Amino acid sequence: MDWFLYYDLAQEWRRQDGDAYKRSAVSRAYYAMFCTARNELMDNIDDEYSPPECGSEHKYVWDSYKEDRHPRGTRQIGVLGNRMRRYRNSADYDDVIVNLPDLVEDAMNAARELKEHLESLRI
Repeated sequence: MDWFLYYDLAQEWRRQDGDAYKRSAVSRAYYAMFCTARNELMDNIDDEYSPPECGSEHKYVWDSYKEDRHPRGTRQIGVLGNRMRRYRNSADYDDVIVNLPDLVEDAMNAARELKEHLESLRI
């Protein structure tokens, strides 16, 4: 699966009317980046990839990048990933989001930047 396809879908949904589309755009953008980052970590960075059984694989993935173990440097991937995770949690769980358009814009900007960083690892 090319997880970046979720990012493309998120770009479409962010332009739709309605909170459900906008919240779903944030969530899909997050999962596009998370799954891509996780797979890159498993395939090319961490030979002993082993998230805690009862813990959060999401925290494990982003913290691994923040440790900056990749030869090209990956700390910013972890920082952006954690930021996107907060946006996604809000979009998925908060009953009320005071300024949803701003949250969507911030999340999509972070996703775009994170996508660029992740793509640079593939070169």
